[in-house]
Amino acid sequence: MDTLLCAPSLKHPCQIQALNRSYAKLTMSLSRHTFIDAVHDLPARVEMAPAQLYSTESGRLFHAGKIAIATVGLPARGKTHISVALTRYLRWLGVKTRAFHLGDYRRATMAPGQEVPDDYFFVNASASSVLLRQKILRKCREDIYQFFDRENGQVAIYDAVNPLASGRRTLAKEFAKHGIQTLFIESVCNDQAIIEENVRNVKISSPDVRA
Repeated sequence: MDTLLCAPSLKHPCQIQALNRSYAKLTMSLSRHTFIDAVHDLPARVEMAPAQLYSTESGRLFHAGKIAIATVGLPARGKTHISVALTRYLRWLGVKTRAFHLGDYRRATMAPGQEVPDDYFFVNASASSVLLRQKILRKCREDIYQFFDRENGQVAIYDAVNPLASGRRTLAKEFAKHGIQTLFIESVCNDQAIIEENVRNVKISSPDVRA
């Protein structure tokens, strides 16, 4: 059964709290039905976003073109959490959105039991590590281009560290060649307690650590 939540005027705190509770229940329901987070385990290819009511001549919801949202930030700062939340919210609005988590591509590229080189994450990495990074990046971007060009995607969320300003400029120029507008969202956290909690709750249960 489809549910439509309307909030024409929310002035009283109780009204806002009630809406938040309704949204939380809807989110939990989605998680129960999709088992993970309604982002990682939905079908890889769908013709329209789950809540999309119509499409334009281009096949997209509106004429804003192709948009890439790229995350920026150190590990354990909530980038993937933001990516998942944005993906779910935009899909709820009817915008065809997909999240591309670079870490997933790295794990898929490496053979079972194989680890990345020790200097893989360093700026001054060895030539072999740089080539490996480029291979993984290329596959991720190819999937992003396919999502836009063959599946009429509207918003791609590129979940990665993207630490260097020069790298972000290069990424934006590369996307622009394909007619994609780029928006960067940086997640900053200097609270050590929150960072440590993120490490415990997220990193310890990540596929990298479990492997």
